[in-house]
Amino acid sequence: MGLPTLEFSDSFLDSPDFRDRLKCHEIELERTNKFIKELIKDGNMLISALKNYTT
Repeated sequence: MGLPTLEFSDSFLDSPDFRDRLKCHEIELERTNKFIKELIKDGNMLISALKNYTT
């Protein structure tokens, strides 16, 4: 699938279509940010568990 492209020249028009495409990108960025935060949290928990296991 993939995200619709954002063209810089379209930003000047500020059309409803451009805003819809921009919203798609914002939603995907929020999902990615949430995933990265969870990944960091899980990684920290794994490191902590390994430290407790080895000591």
